Amino acid sequence: MAIERVVDAYGGQRLVQLRTISIDSDRRLAWPGQGQTAAFVEFEIDRVTKHFDLVSEHGSVERWTHQNGNVYHNRYVVTASGVSTIDYFDMTQTPSETGGYWHWFSGDYRSADTLLAHLLATNPPEIEYAGEATYRGRHHDLIAFTVTPDSPQVTLYIDRDSGLIHRLVMKREIGEVNILFSAHAKSGGIAFAGEVHIFLDDDLTEYEQTRNITFNEPVSAKIAIEDGLTLPAPAPDLSEMTVDEIAPNVFVVGRGDYSLFVEHEGQLLGVNAYAGLRERYLALIAHLGKPTPLASMIVTHHHSDHMDAVLEAAALGATLHLTDQTNTVLEGRDNWPDNLKVELLGRRSDIGPLSVFVKATGHATQNALVYHAATRTLFADDHYHGLARDAPSRIQPSARELHGIIGQLELDVGFMLSGHARKAEMWEVFDQAVTTSSNDVCPSNRVICSDQKSGG
Repeated sequence: MAIERVVDAYGGQRLVQLRTISIDSDRRLAWPGQGQTAAFVEFEIDRVTKHFDLVSEHGSVERWTHQNGNVYHNRYVVTASGVSTIDYFDMTQTPSETGGYWHWFSGDYRSADTLLAHLLATNPPEIEYAGEATYRGRHHDLIAFTVTPDSPQVTLYIDRDSGLIHRLVMKREIGEVNILFSAHAKSGGIAFAGEVHIFLDDDLTEYEQTRNITFNEPVSAKIAIEDGLTLPAPAPDLSEMTVDEIAPNVFVVGRGDYSLFVEHEGQLLGVNAYAGLRERYLALIAHLGKPTPLASMIVTHHHSDHMDAVLEAAALGATLHLTDQTNTVLEGRDNWPDNLKVELLGRRSDIGPLSVFVKATGHATQNALVYHAATRTLFADDHYHGLARDAPSRIQPSARELHGIIGQLELDVGFMLSGHARKAEMWEVFDQAVTTSSNDVCPSNRVICSDQKSGG
């Protein structure tokens, strides 16, 4: 009965006979704990355009987003020819052998009540009645199922009177996901939620208040892959733990994620506390062939991925050097130890041969840039990553901002380092890439970002 009410509420035979659905969303996206400030999460532009051919099971999801000082524009496409991901800044197409329509779009179905209703009307999975509940002061029936066999189980809250889907709940390893559907309207007799809010536990992670949906319009041309795309350059192999001595007593160590270590007066000074720090430290000790204590660990900023190994560093005996923001976030964690050795970074701090400059950037309002004058090495997490083997990486707004900060500080830089890349990028390469790069945030001129060409 609950499914019948859903089908009737969302259009009955009109819903069953749907051929295409297109969704345009000018949404706002945030990650808990990853905003510019430590006290709250900031929401940034995240535009999405989706096209689904429900008959042939082809689809396209395109995103243009401006997050933490960087800009991204990509699309993933499923057609009869296969699956591809497109990067519109590089104009590259990456084929994928993984999955098909349901593998790539099951998450998009979970966040669109009309797509869920169409699935229940035309290809219903195995349904389990999960009881009833009062939600928003109204009685709801609960049904549980999986969109695909390998996807998480979802529970839908179906309004007993209207038949509309008001809520989806899904248990994940990272917490409970709640997707709330509201401001329902109809177009051509088909119902849809005009507003969607997504929560992870108690944190609002994204919301759409301008969701526009069209039905039964031709989408084959919008789904098709355009001409002129090339294959991306081969990616480097990051599967092995590596220890690179980029200068005497200066080492980059990691496997996909990297830390900088400087040997000084019989001790090691570390930068970048990604998870797995102990493994990186032990790999360096094996390379050095002598026990060398970790005296200091500099955490560059308060984003969660850069703080995952602070307790590993403390267990190795290191003093933690933190920005005020990072310290505030860590002290707010449950059961955070109060006996750690912590030193707060000022606007400039000297730790052995390392000079640390805390600067406000578009990525975070307190970023620690770590400079080793003797080797002219600068470690600048998240502002530029030397990922390309034989060429500079794409220059993001954050890289252009970093270039200006280096000039203001009058640092003599020879190499650029980042925790996201093994490569030590030569300053001459980085400098040339910045000075010759375009500041165009929409080089493809596609509709999704064309109004941002003035600089976003």
